[in-house]
Amino acid sequence: MLRRAPIGLIVSAAMLSMTSAGVRAHDESKYPDMRAQWTRLGGPQFDPDRPPNRGQQAPLTPEYQAILEGIYAARAEGSLEGNNTVTCIPYGMPRAMIVYETMDVIIQREITHIRVSSISELRRIYTDGRKWPAQITPTFMGYSIGHWEDSDGDGRFDTLVVETRGFRGPRTFDGTPGIPLHRDNQTVVNERIYLDKGNADVLRDDITVVDNALTRPWSVARKYKRSRQPYWSEYACHEGNQQVLLGKENYMVSADGYLMPVKKGQPPPDLRYFNRAPK
Repeated sequence: MLRRAPIGLIVSAAMLSMTSAGVRAHDESKYPDMRAQWTRLGGPQFDPDRPPNRGQQAPLTPEYQAILEGIYAARAEGSLEGNNTVTCIPYGMPRAMIVYETMDVIIQREITHIRVSSISELRRIYTDGRKWPAQITPTFMGYSIGHWEDSDGDGRFDTLVVETRGFRGPRTFDGTPGIPLHRDNQTVVNERIYLDKGNADVLRDDITVVDNALTRPWSVARKYKRSRQPYWSEYACHEGNQQVLLGKENYMVSADGYLMPVKKGQPPPDLRYFNRAPK
């Protein structure tokens, strides 16, 4: 009498077979060991090798230098002009690679995921040989296509080369002061991501940004350190966030729950849709 195996057993065996095939397809020995919790080395400015604020010496066009000067003036009055993330708008690229909290790098044969815990941003870097699509749906993190290189010829990949396009805004290079990118969002970000040759616990990202707000491409070298005992904390941007954006003005909720200005002489918000108390 022919006995049939339980359906669940058949499905489990099929899934195991598929998993094994996937493991064989992705030979981890060919790729660098980047699977870790990475934290930033250096300050939170875009170029970690230069001082923050005016010390960044961003190569901005006169138009966008004037915008930056306006941001400086607004900040001096107490505004948070130029830092859209105060209302939990994602950092986007290239600012996300400052890595304010922690970062996780997950390498697969056809795609590499970079997860940035702050504001829970996720990059998908396609390494399957695809071409650029005719149309890209704009996102803060953009659309990334990359390929692996074996720079020293030892038979192992060591460098992930990435180009990212297809952005939406608003985005800035940093949070303080909020160096602007062009409003047209035609930014192109090129990267070379690799482990430090002398210390595999250091990850490097050489970043070059081409943007119409710049007079020339802006290149920086960022570094991250490997955490041997990682602690993955939850980051909920809206939790405890006291910043409120109303129209073009940002306000703050005080400790006692009332709306308050953030700069001297700031007008109150427009309450046209609320019933006004009788005089």
